[in-house]
Amino acid sequence: MIKIIVLIFVCSLITILGFIISNQYKKRIIIFKDLSKFCSICENKIKLNKISIKEIIDENKEIFSKEFIDIAYNYYILGNEEYNSNILNFEEEKMVKDFFSSIGKMDLDTEINNMCTYKKNMECKLKYLLDNKASGQLGAKFGILLSLIVFIVFI
Repeated sequence: MIKIIVLIFVCSLITILGFIISNQYKKRIIIFKDLSKFCSICENKIKLNKISIKEIIDENKEIFSKEFIDIAYNYYILGNEEYNSNILNFEEEKMVKDFFSSIGKMDLDTEINNMCTYKKNMECKLKYLLDNKASGQLGAKFGILLSLIVFIVFI
């Protein structure tokens, strides 16, 4: 009886781990969608109204995900270089850090060109993540399958 309870507990943990991995991949996609959207908004607001980046972030909190707002506040507003996102991998985090460290420090034309360049980079990364979305969803499927195999083997 205790063996079955422990087995169910272990299988549940494996399944939950699979869903967590899958959820992290979805959050990465959302962050890069928000980064691309942020670049578009910044490009338009900077051209037309010459609003600061901080004001743009504050004005548009509702349209961005919680994860993006957290990253934007830590990297740009607080200037926390040591902040590490637990969602992004090393390469993606470096790209985001470089982006936030470069914005708001140039003249208008250079800033707009910089936004366009980073927007293209973010869209390329987003396209890559969307093309490989199936591998991100494999985490949940793999967790369920592995827990079933463990359950069958140890019964």
